[in-house]
Amino acid sequence: MTLSRHFLKSVLRFVCCALLLLAIFHSIFEKETRALLPQSQVDSSELTTLQRFKLIWKTGGSQLARIIRATNPWLLSISISTMGLAIYLGALRWNLVLHAQGLELPIRRTLEITLVAQFFNSFLLGASGGDLIKALFAARETKHLKTEAVTTVFLDRLIGLLSMLGFSVATMPLFIHQIQNAWPLLLSSLLTCGLLAIGVTSLYLARRGWVTRGWLGLFAKLEATKVGRHFTRSIISCARCTHRTSLLFHMILLSVAINALCVFQFWLIARALDISVTFSALALIVPMVVVFSAIPITPSGLGLRENLFVTFLAISPFEVPHGKALTLSLVAYATTVLWSAFGGLIYVAFKDSHKLAELTTPTPPTTN
Repeated sequence: MTLSRHFLKSVLRFVCCALLLLAIFHSIFEKETRALLPQSQVDSSELTTLQRFKLIWKTGGSQLARIIRATNPWLLSISISTMGLAIYLGALRWNLVLHAQGLELPIRRTLEITLVAQFFNSFLLGASGGDLIKALFAARETKHLKTEAVTTVFLDRLIGLLSMLGFSVATMPLFIHQIQNAWPLLLSSLLTCGLLAIGVTSLYLARRGWVTRGWLGLFAKLEATKVGRHFTRSIISCARCTHRTSLLFHMILLSVAINALCVFQFWLIARALDISVTFSALALIVPMVVVFSAIPITPSGLGLRENLFVTFLAISPFEVPHGKALTLSLVAYATTVLWSAFGGLIYVAFKDSHKLAELTTPTPPTTN
């Protein structure tokens, strides 16, 4: 029953993704077709709905292909390398948290599991997400610090999310006029500020042990259950890490560098596609799109991410053509898939020697 439920959820997510992509592609292709062909030819009464659909997709598809063919390959290559560097820094950030919990893991091993997690995020969607793989990996590295090891994944994600949200909020004053006059950008900006406030509050509570003395009685009750003991250890683990100012500073510094590289990657792709958009504009838009597309509505945010990019980049003074905005999002996603495929090769090559197979293979029950 559980497998059937997960399978149904996955199917529904893929259907939602397909519908979103179909809607945005058709809308953009129709606009491109109307701009290239006389309106009478597009809306001809002699054409059936199917014929009009084929005309729109043939004309719009050829325009999209033309944009892709005109892409600067050198800038595109640099953008791929930039993303690889961002992945490495992400592995380094997680490695710092692991070491803070007493897990002396080599950076090479941390990078391997990070790439494998990237693979699971992009290709094997559903219950076995990238964060789950990282958590399982961290837990299997130790016998006595499993809870603390899993907590490192949560803390690493929290710091990364806070930095990304802060990156976007920091650029909002530069575009306050555009935000006020475009409701999609205004709504997204308010949501971004709200998420940042929640994240900062969570980090503050983590530094304080998540509770005040008045909660100690509740903690005593939690200690009586197995789940409660794990929960309490997680809270103590978070507090221990966040109280180390040097560790927190280095994690935030790495997160800022990762976000800057992410925005720089999109800027390089934009330049490769001959899109006139500034780095500061992308610093506002990219983090918001990345955060919102992480909502588990569609697989890897596909479809949702493209709609957001097209909507935000069409706002004045950006005024990026819909076709180019769509291509920007798809090319950026393609670079993600490329690195994810590399993580898949690592998984296949080293799953036995590095015990990666244990991460996705259930442990058989022991018999007495």
